Amino acid sequence: MTAPAPGTIDAGATAARVVGLELREEPIARRWIGYGTVEAVDMAMIPSRVASTVLEVPDSIRTGVPVAVGTVMARLDPSDFENQYEVAVQQGREIEAELARISTEEDALDERKEIAARELDLATSDLARVRQARERGAALPREIDLAEQKVLAAQRGVVTLDEIASTLPARRRATEARRDQLAASAALARMQVERCVVTAPFDGVVAEVFVDEGEQVLPGSPVARVLDPTTLE
Repeated sequence: MTAPAPGTIDAGATAARVVGLELREEPIARRWIGYGTVEAVDMAMIPSRVASTVLEVPDSIRTGVPVAVGTVMARLDPSDFENQYEVAVQQGREIEAELARISTEEDALDERKEIAARELDLATSDLARVRQARERGAALPREIDLAEQKVLAAQRGVVTLDEIASTLPARRRATEARRDQLAASAALARMQVERCVVTAPFDGVVAEVFVDEGEQVLPGSPVARVLDPTTLE
């Protein structure tokens, strides 16, 4: 009761102050929490394409090392395939020599056939003359027999040469087939030699090496794995 009376003001003449906020849109990335495996989209398991022994794995080929396309990942022993190639090439040369002999036989056979045909013509003409002489009484039956024997011998020679000539085309085809087969074998052996050098298929990083020097590998055995880390999923 003894306190002083508080002063008063006219509130209708004064605006009230209020705290306010200005709102505006702001982009906010949505956050996710998940669990999984990150893998490279481009990844290659490099296999051996031949059965051989690993001669060398370069010291630079290690996990995590970048490699370029064509980089040697491993070298395999090519000696068996090199020997196969040399054998096929040598046999191919023998086949070529045999084809040359067949060509020589064909040329000589043509000449022999011409001679045999001429001998047959002469023997036939001689038989005709002997028969004419026999009709005039100027030849003996024995002379006719001898002339006929000559004709038969000449005919036999022509038939024999024709038979030999008929076998030459078959011999040539068989020899050419052997030549083509040996050429294919030589090409395959040369390809196997090239496959003994295992290279990277694209630019990337070595993910894993599966072989060491001295190991035996089979066709399809993994040698190394390479991946491209620029595109992941």
